[in-house]
This record gives sequence, structure tokens and C-alpha cells, in this order.
Amino acid sequence: MRINITLPDYIVKDTDERAKALGTSRSAYIAAALAHKAQYDDMMKSMPRMMEAVEQVTQMAKAKGLMPTSCNECANPCKDDDPDVKAVCEKFVPAR
Repeated sequence: MRINITLPDYIVKDTDERAKALGTSRSAYIAAALAHKAQYDDMMKSMPRMMEAVEQVTQMAKAKGLMPTSCNECANPCKDDDPDVKAVCEKFVPAR
């Protein structure tokens, strides 16, 4: 389908340079860019559900003892349970 759009000169120039470097047309480049953006938008829309699923799996693994919950050389609890603390103990070795 043919459409008309208005773009700033610098975007057209950049698009033309990129399309040429890839050996494709301006139209093909723009179509691919729009398709890529649509896929990205769909992925970002589903991100909260993906993060919930990761959290559920993590909690199940911890409950079953499949994830380390303390350092191998000390009895300190892992700092990953505290969202305000990002680092873990320098002696922490994850289970393999």
C-alpha cells in the first residue's frame, strides 16, 4: 500500500544513508523499522506478565531449595531478598 508521510530532512537523509548501506530502498528500510517498532511495543506491553512469571518461578525454586539462599562460607542471608541492596556478599558462589 502506498502512503505519504512528512519527515524532517535530517531523518530522510539518515534513512537514505542507512538504506543504501544495507543495499535496500528507503521504503523497505522504513517498513522494516516500523515492523521492528511494532514488535518492540508488543514485547514491552507483555513485560509485566513476563516479570510476574519470572518472580513466580523464582519463588517456587526458592521454596523447593533449588536456589541458594545463603553464602557458602557464612550464614548471612542473600542480599537478593532485599530489593534495596543490589550487591551480594563477595564470598557468595551460586549453585551450579
